[in-house]
Amino acid sequence: MKTTVIATLALLFAAPCAAQDRWQLTLNSGQYLWDLQLVKLDGAALVVRQADTTVTVPVSEITELRLVAKSVKQTGRDDGGRAVFNALSGAGDEVYTLTLADLPERLGVVRDALRAHPSTSP
Repeated sequence: MKTTVIATLALLFAAPCAAQDRWQLTLNSGQYLWDLQLVKLDGAALVVRQADTTVTVPVSEITELRLVAKSVKQTGRDDGGRAVFNALSGAGDEVYTLTLADLPERLGVVRDALRAHPSTSP
C-alpha cells in the first residue's frame, strides 16, 4: 500500500516536468550545463533554470544549444534496437551550433529558439 502511494505521488509530480522542454548548453570551456529550461534573454546573456536554480550565461560563452528530444521506448514494437539507439545517441535532438557565429548572430539564434520553444513555467 505504502509503495503504491509513493509511486502514485511520484507520477503526479513527474508529469508536469515531462511536458517541459529540456535543454543542454555547451560552453567555450567544454563544460556542459544540462537539464535546463530556457527562461529569457537578458541583454547579451541567456537566463536558464536548472531544477530550482536560475543561472545567467553570457551568450558569447555558448557554443551549442541542444533541445534534448523526449524519447519513449514502447514494448511490443518490433523496431529492433533502432528507437533506443536513436534516443541514446541524440539523433532526434534539435541542435543550434553557435561556434562560428558572432555575438549578434548568436543572439538571433537564441531569440529564435526562445520563440520556437517558450518556457512553460513561471
